Amino acid sequence: MSDITQPNTRLTYEDVHIRPAEESDRAAMVTIAEGTWEGHDYLPYVLDEWFADDKGVFRVMVYRDEVVALSKLTQLGEGEWWLEGLRVSPSMRGHGAARIMHHYMVSQARQIGDGVLRFSTASVNQAIAKLAMETGFQLLSTFASFEIKAQSAETANFWTLISEDLPQVREWLNQSDYFEASQQSFEFRWKWRLVNDGLLQTYLSDGRVYGWNPDGDSKTMRGLLIINPIYQNHDEEMMVSVAFGDTKADLRSQFWGDVTALAGSVGVDYVQAKVVDLPAYTKPFEDGGWEAGETRPVLYSR
Repeated sequence: MSDITQPNTRLTYEDVHIRPAEESDRAAMVTIAEGTWEGHDYLPYVLDEWFADDKGVFRVMVYRDEVVALSKLTQLGEGEWWLEGLRVSPSMRGHGAARIMHHYMVSQARQIGDGVLRFSTASVNQAIAKLAMETGFQLLSTFASFEIKAQSAETANFWTLISEDLPQVREWLNQSDYFEASQQSFEFRWKWRLVNDGLLQTYLSDGRVYGWNPDGDSKTMRGLLIINPIYQNHDEEMMVSVAFGDTKADLRSQFWGDVTALAGSVGVDYVQAKVVDLPAYTKPFEDGGWEAGETRPVLYSR
């Protein structure tokens, strides 16, 4: 068995045991999360959901009777799978644990389902980028993250769309260059989901789809905004993120300005957006005083 206390020692499959995650592993997983993203990892908040998921795969890696890594494979829809939650204990990093776990989970995806397999990570994570290449993934898009405080001003330029508006929403998306650039996907908390009519109907039924016209004329839709469920962050601030939003190029600055007003009207403190990292899409945020995030998410697929 490999001795990881020695420099440059690489683990092998023979050194570790990968098995289904168990409730008794929770404490070890929380400890691993505390050493990830400077203690701001989302992992502890989704463990209940992951344990309850009977369609996906939730695995841990054990080395010398200790849980040292974990990963989750989630089915987002028919023929659509998502890799997430790859975490390695700080003491095990640099010894190949992430590589073993990633290859194992990709193999699991091959065995239990077909269709598309995707995941996201930060653009600076070169180790994961290397693993993606090893396992046949392609880089689809790079995104820029922005955040701004919601405004107290009101805007009459947005109106809520309803289920009966599905054909109009679908037609609008199909003609949108930005929708194509964003891989025909909606993002929520670093997870990109392929858009189909069922997903659109869910957003419409929940009242989270808005038409937009700078003149306030609800008879003509000149922009489309789709928001995710409101949530509370670590500082107990109410947040809303944009699943999709766009209009014509010359109207984007006004559109995103109105978004901050709409966010205030629905009772949140901050609004966030991840947009395709091209000047045509990021400039309205930069000019509008949005704070740019330090990390750029990247989306991979195979």
